[in-house]
Amino acid sequence: MTASHLGVCPTEWSRSRKRLCVILITENNRRHDFARVVLRDIALNSGYSSEKVRFAYMFKETQSEFIKAILKGSFKESFLQIVIIWRKDDKHIMYEWVSIAKQNENLLTESLINSTKTEISYTVKRLLKSSETFSYEAFVQNLFNEHSQGILSKWISRLLYLVDYLSDNIEDEHLLAVFSLLGTIAFMFGVGYILMYFVRAEEEKLKAQGHLINNQDQRHNNLIPELKLYELRAEKYNGMVRLLKPGCRTLLLITDFQSRNKLIPYFHKAVWPYRKSKTLFFGHMVIEKGLPWFAEILRLSLCTNQKLQVNPRNCVGTVLALNGHRKYFCMYHAKHPESVQGKKRILKITKILMNTKEDPEVGTFLEGGYSEESDTDSNILLEDNLLNSLDYWLERLFDGRTQKYYINYWPDFTTK
Repeated sequence: MTASHLGVCPTEWSRSRKRLCVILITENNRRHDFARVVLRDIALNSGYSSEKVRFAYMFKETQSEFIKAILKGSFKESFLQIVIIWRKDDKHIMYEWVSIAKQNENLLTESLINSTKTEISYTVKRLLKSSETFSYEAFVQNLFNEHSQGILSKWISRLLYLVDYLSDNIEDEHLLAVFSLLGTIAFMFGVGYILMYFVRAEEEKLKAQGHLINNQDQRHNNLIPELKLYELRAEKYNGMVRLLKPGCRTLLLITDFQSRNKLIPYFHKAVWPYRKSKTLFFGHMVIEKGLPWFAEILRLSLCTNQKLQVNPRNCVGTVLALNGHRKYFCMYHAKHPESVQGKKRILKITKILMNTKEDPEVGTFLEGGYSEESDTDSNILLEDNLLNSLDYWLERLFDGRTQKYYINYWPDFTTK
């Protein structure tokens, strides 16, 4: 037997159930054949169960890494050495060298054999006791299996064995049945391939003629990303404004009952490119319901205690970008495009929103009427044109170039 297989020396962690392996270290030559025969005789006459004690030998040349790991305590003057090991796990071993008198390299006497057997028996009995400890311990690599075959040689051996088996056990009628089965299978695959070829050719022809639509393309065309517009009401106010997460904003279109159906599609089209952003919410507000709230945020941005009387008709078409966490808003207003005037701009917008003249301001802003009092500078805005510049304003908004109007707090949203 040889120590090249790990199964010869099994692992056992428990001290009370430990297993020992008696290993003779020799050189791989005929000169040491007799020593290996002597170890075999000692193993056969030892009287130990193979579950507790096993005997093996190893070659110095083959297991050099293992021997280097257990050099501590070895007898340098002896060319034949015996070590007893206890493998606690795959890498960790405890070991003890068997003390043997110096041998003559060319002669193993009867007395030397007997003394070696006695020393092995004494050392094994002592080490099998759970109270006894080993003198040395080491961490070793896996033993090299000198009898192992390469992958290629294993497959060749198995193939040759299969050929021999088939040649001995298969007769002519069996071969005919096998070839018949293989031919049937090949014929079925061939027919299936031909049918699939004609089916694909017919599909391509129908697609080219426009009679067939690819199901995958059809599903892709029908898959339209959703963009929800929420109406700002009292019950949704906290979620859309006050409790917005940091970095999130709500884009809010202001309409009235008459213009909502016309302006919402324009707004929807303008914000459509930003629908995939996870930091944006989109909504609309009917000014008849939110006028007190809108007037209050204007007052807070102007830092004035004067109550503002805002004309709801002049608010239609306004778009707000609300940052609930940082308490500021940006405003789009068709009558006053974005400029660098800062607070002057919000003052001018507020004056427009507070204008209560039905004619000409309201007509100019919403109904397309003309007024000679409106500076006669082509400042006429139809309801359909209120959001014409919204695309440009949105670009400035997301570039950070729009004016921010800060407030101290978000007022309550109460409907009239």
